[in-house]
Amino acid sequence: MSGLVEKAIGKVKEVAGDVRNRPTLKREGELHQKKVEAEQEASRRKAEARRAKSEAEVTARERELAAEETRLRAEEDADARTAQIERERQEGHRRIEGQTAERAAAVDRETEAQQRATRLDEVAGSRERQETLAEAVQAEKQADDARRQAERIDRDTQQG
Repeated sequence: MSGLVEKAIGKVKEVAGDVRNRPTLKREGELHQKKVEAEQEASRRKAEARRAKSEAEVTARERELAAEETRLRAEEDADARTAQIERERQEGHRRIEGQTAERAAAVDRETEAQQRATRLDEVAGSRERQETLAEAVQAEKQADDARRQAERIDRDTQQG
């Protein structure tokens, strides 16, 4: 049954118990309503946990794509610089012969620096994904706690 119908059933029991001066029935109605509220809260939290987990996965994937894009740009930049070095060497082999080693080393240093920056971005993205997943796990735990509370209320209602 829907939460609204279940809640209405609980209210009817509560009012009937009050009108007929039957405290047990009244209490059963109150517990029935609390059970419905707890189940609704558990459902809401579970949905929230799923949404947070999805968002975490999307965020992590976006970070991975950004890191890949940065790496590809670094490769393209390195390729472009290498081509420039080759053109300059062809234009004036004698004049550039001594400078070629210097420029190649500079390109290597810059590529390494860009690769280090890319690795740092990947690590940061991974950390953020782990934190977001931990939040999602916490939200799922809260939803499970709320579900267990609803089950306890349900058992109390059935025993009462």
